[in-house]
Amino acid sequence: MKKLMICSMMCLMTIVTEAQVLTSQTIRQCYEKAAAQANVSDNDNYLFIYNADFVGDAVKTQYVYQQKRSGKGKPEPVVRYDYQYGDDGLLLSRITYRWHEGEWLCMGRHDYLLQDDSYVMEYSRWNIFRGRYDNPCEKTVLALLPDQTISEIYCYQRCNNSAPYQLKEHYSTILQSRGMEYYLTQKSR
Repeated sequence: MKKLMICSMMCLMTIVTEAQVLTSQTIRQCYEKAAAQANVSDNDNYLFIYNADFVGDAVKTQYVYQQKRSGKGKPEPVVRYDYQYGDDGLLLSRITYRWHEGEWLCMGRHDYLLQDDSYVMEYSRWNIFRGRYDNPCEKTVLALLPDQTISEIYCYQRCNNSAPYQLKEHYSTILQSRGMEYYLTQKSR
């Protein structure tokens, strides 16, 4: 859950500061920023290294490795992201894998949908026993104004596959013209 929230906030910050929806261009910009800051880490023991496979200018697959700060040993795989885009360049999905005992294990998928007045992001976990994704368990809805600026953010969760979504967080972005520090200013329950 914590990783999803961090990931969602990183995506949200990209949306708010770079663009209103995630596209192949914003994914590439995120990758380039991460790769440029590869030696910056909150972890005292490891550095993170980024690599990617491209199709044209779009990031198709991104790899994250970690290496001991001492430089001893080779970089070890940590996580892999596979991206799928629509013909218009909008991000449709991102599948996350983690490295475990010499192989990539699927963890889950984020799906993205741009509608007339909203941008919807859903997260589905991979069910290893069924060999498929479960129904989405988390959803974030960004309410968009006609100029595609974000007016409201709604975060939903459900406790199991058949339960309805429950609103967990709601943010109003009323003061959007003042810059990023004023986004997410009013939290309601």
